[in-house]
Amino acid sequence: MQPSIRSKRSSLRSLLPTVLLAVLMALAACGGDEEEAAAPEISSNAAPAATGGPIKFLYFSAPDCGAPCAEMDPVISGIETDFKDQAIVERYDASSEEGKQLMSQYSLTDNPSYVMVDTEGTKLWSNTGPMHKDMLRQQVILHAKQ
Repeated sequence: MQPSIRSKRSSLRSLLPTVLLAVLMALAACGGDEEEAAAPEISSNAAPAATGGPIKFLYFSAPDCGAPCAEMDPVISGIETDFKDQAIVERYDASSEEGKQLMSQYSLTDNPSYVMVDTEGTKLWSNTGPMHKDMLRQQVILHAKQ
């Protein structure tokens, strides 16, 4: 007896969470949207911080960012708490002069944005836009000294 269209749809729907999880894991493994920084002394690589100290996690948001930044604020607070020994979280207002200058230095054009640098200032990773908390946490785990 042939399965009905309804049972085929139900089977496909049950696979959707598995497929989504696989896609999220693949994206996390890619390292996000890595870009070369504008400053020549900063290079992009995927190596963990090798200098022995905690990495810096720079977070850029702005008052006019709205929902995307509001959604990311508690995620960043969680990273600040959960990785306090591996990452120093620095928050910047993307609309301030200092925020604009740093965003330009790291070739970031929108917010929310994130950058991880080692203790020598070498860019380890960056990304722009809202991210799933598990993907962002995975990047911290990959780049922070364990």
